[in-house]
Amino acid sequence: MDTQGKTDYGWLLLLATAGCLILGSRLLIVQTCGSPVPLLDQWGEEGLNLYQPLLAGKLSAQNLTQPHIVHRIFFSRLFFIALLKLNNQWDPLLQMTLGTLLFTLNGLLLAALLRRVFDNHDPKLLLLAVTLLWLLPYGFDNTLWGFQ
Repeated sequence: MDTQGKTDYGWLLLLATAGCLILGSRLLIVQTCGSPVPLLDQWGEEGLNLYQPLLAGKLSAQNLTQPHIVHRIFFSRLFFIALLKLNNQWDPLLQMTLGTLLFTLNGLLLAALLRRVFDNHDPKLLLLAVTLLWLLPYGFDNTLWGFQ
């Protein structure tokens, strides 16, 4: 909505277009380079330290809060457990796909917040800048690693 309470459909259309571009570019990376087999730390961190205790009925708060290298990824672990339960299997491609969706929503949220902060500037330029930054394939390894 703009300052007068009217919905700005042009902005929403641009935002949706940017979302489709970002999501499509990252999904293309997942489709062409993604692996259905867990990678590297996923075996130990997810498989042994999270899913094995979960499936054995021995999951504890320590399993959810223990550090992974220098991070505590509590909410990520809850997300992984939810995916495992909903999908009835460990699927890194599903993790990558949903991670890509979260990545896209993050960029769109940033664009919407910047529009409010820089109200006097052209919102199309802000959206273009965010879209171009989110389209760059930096961090592609985070896209291709379901654990991220």
